[in-house]
Amino acid sequence: MLSQPSFPAPMPVRAMQALSALALSFAIAACGSTPIGTDVPAPSTSVRDSAGIRIVAAGFSRDSLTASELLTVLDTLLDGRRPDDEAVVGLVALQPIGDSSIVMFSESGPTLIRYSTRAGDAPDTIGHHGTEPGAYGPRATLLPFVRDTLLLWDRDAGRISRVTADSVLGDVLLDYPMMRLAAVSGAFRDGTPIGVTVALPAEQGAGVSRAPMSLLRFTPNGAFRDTLAHVRGPERSVQIGRPGAVGDNTPVRSGSVPFGRTTLWTVGTNSVLLHDTEGCHVARHDSTGALIMRLDFGCSIEAVTDEDRAQFLAEILSTSRSRSDSAIRRRFVDEASFPPAKSTASGLLTDPWDRIWIRLPVDNATADWVWWVFDAEGIPMVRFGLGRQWRIAAVRERDVIAVQSDRTDVPPVVVRMALPAALHRAR
Repeated sequence: MLSQPSFPAPMPVRAMQALSALALSFAIAACGSTPIGTDVPAPSTSVRDSAGIRIVAAGFSRDSLTASELLTVLDTLLDGRRPDDEAVVGLVALQPIGDSSIVMFSESGPTLIRYSTRAGDAPDTIGHHGTEPGAYGPRATLLPFVRDTLLLWDRDAGRISRVTADSVLGDVLLDYPMMRLAAVSGAFRDGTPIGVTVALPAEQGAGVSRAPMSLLRFTPNGAFRDTLAHVRGPERSVQIGRPGAVGDNTPVRSGSVPFGRTTLWTVGTNSVLLHDTEGCHVARHDSTGALIMRLDFGCSIEAVTDEDRAQFLAEILSTSRSRSDSAIRRRFVDEASFPPAKSTASGLLTDPWDRIWIRLPVDNATADWVWWVFDAEGIPMVRFGLGRQWRIAAVRERDVIAVQSDRTDVPPVVVRMALPAALHRAR
């Protein structure tokens, strides 16, 4: 996020990006069976400790996973390969708004477009790239907020705007050094923004370790309020210095770690969920930062083996473009520091009802995703599978909006998938 790969010495930017992406794909490959069956919750317990924190132990029986149960597509909302949708050449970000529209960035501009899912309705442009109020920079991001309003985080301007179905309005400037703010992850229902900061490589120190990370709370008008939580962030390798280099001339390089662990987080209506992927629990912190619940979901911790290293190298080499590129990639893997164990989860989501969605690790880079869903109190609800090509963009009352590709060089596909009945909510 705030670093550049350090293995090996100077490498083309595209190659570094490819290696980082591949390192991420393998960081989330770990334990668990691929097949998915009917939901069979394991025996669960729930108690409160002396501090009033709710401790829940719950999950699903892994040995009952026998039959495939993947979410299926109900209808296609957008397909960049269709003549009517080909103008959307690259999907930078997407969020649904209301019942029948999605708001997205197209690659050109980028332009903010409201795309109606009703037949016959033409897309509407509701925002554009720029520096004036109501406009945004090239690194802006869409975030969910409430049903008929989204948030637009413009990192270049340090500004949060609200997006409705027909306009961008209500700019709020965050009072915080932008060089220190890695991201804004969302906001509580009262409009309290939650930001994230990650230590710079030079502050982390040399070697392989977890970068310190903090979740920050701002007031609705943008003033910095306090720190919600200090956690361990992404695992990375840092090299500092070279012979004879001193002071400002001392180089600092950092790189991704294959199978590296991190802390996943997601912002709910009035709380934050955190999961350190070295362990097997999800923590819920309230709007003041106090720990109010811990869900132990019964995961397995698996060691990184020689077979895993070999598979990682094979995947790295499979996308090389030349003999010299292969040599660079092989050197990267040879010099990389692998952690002793894999991550215990590969994704963490919440929804408008504060349910807990955990995406389990998988056996290989092509296996389908497995999701476990718990209610807001940590009680297991349902388990389901999702094709590896799909990313969940949003959860609604009876369906999810999923995106097939986030790449800007291929036509985007956006679909609606039915949720299992156990997850249905009244409209």
